[in-house]
Amino acid sequence: MPGHHEGDLVMGSQASNSAVGTIVERTTGYLTLLPLHAGRDSGTVADAVIEHMSALPPWFTKTLTWDRGVEMARHKRITAETGIQV
Repeated sequence: MPGHHEGDLVMGSQASNSAVGTIVERTTGYLTLLPLHAGRDSGTVADAVIEHMSALPPWFTKTLTWDRGVEMARHKRITAETGIQV
């Protein structure tokens, strides 16, 4: 059943403070890359996830599974603003 996603953070060097978020829908393999130009802190990651997931249809955004990294410290905000269970 489509709508269940898995996310992760791919980090560049510490000197560049660069990162990109990845979100993959488990059934279809639909991949989204979230550029994180402003850094990889939890607020920046939450903003990017909310912006992307809010643009998708509700039937395609049921859950988001992420590892326990500090970048997802604001997971409750993502759930509150999108309705997606993180």
